Amino acid sequence: ELTSAICWLIITAMWVTVLVVFYFWFRDRLEEGQRGRERADRLVETDGESMSFMTTWEGNRYWFSPSGRCGIAYRVSHGVALTVTGPFGDPEEYDSALPDFMRFCYAHSLSPAFYAVHERTREQLERLGCSSIHVGTEMVVIPKDWQTRGKKWQDIRTAINKAKRVGITDVLTTFDQAGWKVQQQIIDISEQWAALKALPEMKFTLGGLEELRDPRVAVLYAVDEDGLVQGVTSWMPTYRGGRIIGWTLDFMRHRTDSPTGIMEFLIARMAERLRDEGEADPAHAVEFMSLSAAPLAGMGQDAHGTADAEVIEHALQIVADYIDPADGVKSLYFFKRKFQPQTDPVYMCYLDSAKLAQIGLAVLSSYVPELKASQVVEMLKTIHS
Repeated sequence: ELTSAICWLIITAMWVTVLVVFYFWFRDRLEEGQRGRERADRLVETDGESMSFMTTWEGNRYWFSPSGRCGIAYRVSHGVALTVTGPFGDPEEYDSALPDFMRFCYAHSLSPAFYAVHERTREQLERLGCSSIHVGTEMVVIPKDWQTRGKKWQDIRTAINKAKRVGITDVLTTFDQAGWKVQQQIIDISEQWAALKALPEMKFTLGGLEELRDPRVAVLYAVDEDGLVQGVTSWMPTYRGGRIIGWTLDFMRHRTDSPTGIMEFLIARMAERLRDEGEADPAHAVEFMSLSAAPLAGMGQDAHGTADAEVIEHALQIVADYIDPADGVKSLYFFKRKFQPQTDPVYMCYLDSAKLAQIGLAVLSSYVPELKASQVVEMLKTIHS
């Protein structure tokens, strides 16, 4: 009996130790994630690129420079550390952050892949030995130059005039300030939109309702004379020194029976608003309005048609098909071209070409995290079909 009692005490003590260790490990991990996001929230208001606000979204992990003034957001999948755009925070640390983050990845047996980075970051990464693939094109409108004169602007003028003719107006607010009735309609529109899609709601660089709730995010919605919300867009801020210098389009939803051109109307009205605000207060005028990146536009130019690069192309083709804005528009790229934007290439940079297949899987898994691994593989098998 004494032996049994001792064994029981030993086993009990062992399990208590395991539970205590697990509790503190889980609490530390949770606090680490919360602290990381809080630090990212502060840093992104210091400096960043047009898509840097995505780094504040749930699901990201964070690497911070030794000084704590610069960060990189990333997601881990299939042994790949896939970044969410480039560094953000103190621009003086951007160049040193890239090799430091690469060393961090190697120390944790991860292969770094820098996703959705712009030209300057691509050049720096290539100096560090990376190769690059052109994975999309960002469309940028300069508000101070916004106008809709000429033949090329016919579709936009038509959308604006049609909305005015049927009594549709636009309201700029935030999700919290929109009020309960509008919030519920936005949720209904989003659910209606998602129900038409074959895949679960996407993540990574595509925000949903949760990301819409951030009080820093602007919401521009279209409402008719009966108070029915017909369409909604959200706009992420880009900061420099604590001041907003640009807005980037993220969330786009409309009713299945909303008037044709409702998205064109909302985007055009945002450009008009920013132009007019800049004219009224030049000291606080924003520098750009980004329509975000159109996947596939110019994709694969630097990959020389390799079979592995086709995995990346196919993964993003699935993404592009999924987020196509409907209204008869076959391509998100050509939809955004209606606004006569400047175009900036967006790249993915990587060190090890042998990891391209894993990177392709990581891209798709990041966009659709609820997909099973077997489903991802089956999707990618259709490359040559």
